[in-house]
Amino acid sequence: MQNFPKYVKQLFWEFDSSQLLPQKDAEFIIERVLEKGNFKSIKWLFDKYPSSLIHKVVEFSPNLSQNTLSFWSLFFNYA
Repeated sequence: MQNFPKYVKQLFWEFDSSQLLPQKDAEFIIERVLEKGNFKSIKWLFDKYPSSLIHKVVEFSPNLSQNTLSFWSLFFNYA
């Protein structure tokens, strides 16, 4: 996570940021940013990852809260 902005790194406070890899850990990173991120970090997420991957994580992730899942399901228009 060396190239991740500070405002995104702070969402992963319990991890050694050098151990998170943008491609290998993409689903986990997407889940965390969708769940805990603010507008700036969400914007970064959509710039960093294809919306199709973010959509797939929302659709199939067992780790998102019901509130987060409901919001992003509406966003992707498949509620």
